[in-house]
Amino acid sequence: MTYNALEISGYAGRPYELYQFSTADQSWYFTSADHPISYLGQVYNPETIKRTNTSQTAEAKGGTVRVSLPKENPIPQQFVAFSPSTPMFVVIFRGHEGDADVVVNFTGKVTMTSFGDFAELNCIPESDVLKNSIPAMQFQAPCNHFLYDAGCTIDKNLFSLLGEISAIDATGAIVTVTAAGTKPGGWFTAGYLEIGQQRRMIILHAATVLTLMAPLFGVAAGAAVTLYAGCMRDFRTCKNKFDNTKNYIGFQWVPTKNPFKDPFY
Repeated sequence: MTYNALEISGYAGRPYELYQFSTADQSWYFTSADHPISYLGQVYNPETIKRTNTSQTAEAKGGTVRVSLPKENPIPQQFVAFSPSTPMFVVIFRGHEGDADVVVNFTGKVTMTSFGDFAELNCIPESDVLKNSIPAMQFQAPCNHFLYDAGCTIDKNLFSLLGEISAIDATGAIVTVTAAGTKPGGWFTAGYLEIGQQRRMIILHAATVLTLMAPLFGVAAGAAVTLYAGCMRDFRTCKNKFDNTKNYIGFQWVPTKNPFKDPFY
């Protein structure tokens, strides 16, 4: 039977879906089936994953799709601290057991993640990106780039530090890393910590103690971590810490008072 025939069949279809998530430097492959599936040279591993329906327009399948999967999965973990440094895209394939036909069911971009008992990814179709009317660059004091992204150009490996967790509090959000004490206080503030697939923003660095934006899962003392220096996205930090003012896109002299609403006296 053909794919279309299986889709409309009341009893013959045994559907499965393949989920490919990709950033500029990483890719992940999951399937809703209960066994691994190989497709186009990649192995899609079983995961508890499901999605909302797509909508069909005259042009193509569209509409926002919400994908649910365990919050410990590496995909939502990329969004715990902040969004990945490069956009994350998703392609959803659909097929049926015993049939060779596999079709593309949805392609889009992961824009945000919400957490509850499960993580829920908000995915917009590629066509919706063209509807964005907000300019990419803003007239603001902070740099429009994010540290280590393609516009910033700083190589994060040049500002990384390997260390080991010597202590972690009961919440999992305050960790002690002895190696962090080799850098001045605040060096890692607004940077992040990586351990395996988990990434957490560092909101405060004081001596060897790091306060994280969100707790770590399943981590104990003795675990190896990588720390990345932070940036406040201001001109002074860009110049003195990273020597990267040629790529600074902020307007440090933008007035702090709005002449249309703030008095001048």
